[in-house]
Amino acid sequence: MAQQFKAVGGGDFAQPLFQSGQENGSGYIRLAGFTSTGAPITASVTTNLAVRGRVETRTNPASNPQLIYTKYTEPINNLGVPGIRMSDIETRGFGNVASTGGTLLAPTPIFNSYFERITPAGSDQTYLERVAASNPTFFTSWLGNNDVLGFATAGAAASFLTPVADFTDKNNKLINALTANGAKGLVATIPDVTSIPFFTTVGPTFKATLLAANVPGIVVTTGAFSSTPGTPATRKSIATADIKGADGNGRQLFTLTSSPYVALFGRPNNGKAWRDVYNQARASLPPVVSLGVFLAIQGVDTTKAFGASVENPFPSTLVLDDVEQVAVRTATTAFNNALTAKANEKGLAIFDANASLSRIVTTGIVSDAVNNTAAFISGNLFSLDGVHFTPRATPLSPTR
Repeated sequence: MAQQFKAVGGGDFAQPLFQSGQENGSGYIRLAGFTSTGAPITASVTTNLAVRGRVETRTNPASNPQLIYTKYTEPINNLGVPGIRMSDIETRGFGNVASTGGTLLAPTPIFNSYFERITPAGSDQTYLERVAASNPTFFTSWLGNNDVLGFATAGAAASFLTPVADFTDKNNKLINALTANGAKGLVATIPDVTSIPFFTTVGPTFKATLLAANVPGIVVTTGAFSSTPGTPATRKSIATADIKGADGNGRQLFTLTSSPYVALFGRPNNGKAWRDVYNQARASLPPVVSLGVFLAIQGVDTTKAFGASVENPFPSTLVLDDVEQVAVRTATTAFNNALTAKANEKGLAIFDANASLSRIVTTGIVSDAVNNTAAFISGNLFSLDGVHFTPRATPLSPTR
């Protein structure tokens, strides 16, 4: 779109790209090969990064500090910020590294390294203020995905679904700011994230393995982990037949991140999944909560058969169950209603990304004589994280 606008005098579309020698930015994962069973082998690319330092926050303590990246302070037109939620757009300190205070005891800021990269040093400018100051002549807006995505990809064990009233209020402010001087634009809806490869890849294979071994069912925890001694994490028994399979039957979804752990099913004396969960959660836990204390609070005994017993269930971070999916889809529908209503009020174009992804999942979409699908890797459209689009999919979706 920017290239077409430029052809009729629209000027350059400036993006905050990383400089030569730092072109790998924050790093990424690459496909390194396949196992004998056809499973992908991935590797992290950690060269030519644009990391300028590290900062301690409450959610990223000194043991695992948050990376900050090479500043880009030139004027830009692309204000897309990875990881931003609609709920973040009025947050002070969102792009101010000094707001972290350098201590876990400071008030907890919501901080985003990518917004910090394009924010003047020391500025407390909010994302909404930055957008308002951009004074666009035309815009595309695809905010709101992360207001459901983080909650869903964490198996509903972390993050949260933005309250609909808060989402609606902030979306209204955003669109009002973008159209304040008469700009036209396009608003995109939020896809049903439960249909992306992150949720549809592992479950079918695991289900087939369980059926072949005549395993009737598994045990998982559901929802957030417990923080109250004596009140362990909630258990849920799932019938093998209720895991969503390759034929589309079944409801329970396994995350792509569950792949290393499903192979451990049924093994006693195996606590790898729970150790990894603890290491991920420890930043938000009091210092006195050791691994042993954490497991005791959850009611987990890792000497028992993993995933096959109530004592050693699958952690909820690895499963998005049917009830959690309803919550995700309900929020998605409400958010899309808010996005659509405001776009119609302002006379803006609407790209229904939800319907587009649904069509891709059902029938695929042809580009350059190739039928692209929502399958992991072979479908061409989704990257190795099972969430974000590949360059091939970019022409099929709106820019930000």
